[in-house]
Amino acid sequence: MATSIIKTDEIRRLNDQVVMSDGALTSNVVFPAGHVIQVQSTNLSDTNNQNFDASPPQISETVSYNSTSLLPLLETSITPIHSTSYFYITLSGRFAINSGYRCQILLSKNWNGAGTNAYNDNNYIWYTHYGFFNNTGGDLYHPGQYAYMDKHQDHTVGVQRTYSWFGGRVGSGTQIYTALNMIVMEIRV
Repeated sequence: MATSIIKTDEIRRLNDQVVMSDGALTSNVVFPAGHVIQVQSTNLSDTNNQNFDASPPQISETVSYNSTSLLPLLETSITPIHSTSYFYITLSGRFAINSGYRCQILLSKNWNGAGTNAYNDNNYIWYTHYGFFNNTGGDLYHPGQYAYMDKHQDHTVGVQRTYSWFGGRVGSGTQIYTALNMIVMEIRV
């Protein structure tokens, strides 16, 4: 059987606009609304403050939700490629807190970094004071997911933005996060 192969460095439209060059799509390609045009992700194994003695790796958090020492559970950066995109951000994994306590879950966009507080500085786009709660005794592990659609359209094409998920305690207690995965999708609108 004969094999046909077409080799090219460039694909052009009839009006001579280049739509692919050296195997990469150019800005002349237009995706339909609702199309996911890029995905970035971070897994717990990609982060710093983790306990490798645990199986699977985990983060133990004892810092208060309004402390300037609170660091993100996970962060993911994305560089927008379309000016009117939305961004769908998720955090999934297993979440636990010891008995009688609760925690906040917070999503920040372009957090100012260590020494600042995303909650007190109103530097967040989504927040819940009852991220999870345990009043039954012992450590309970809950699989779950938090998700948010960022429709602010306050980004600039080509300028990186970073989304950060925080989980800080309310009151006392220790939180444990395992098997975390964060995904950021840019969606064409």
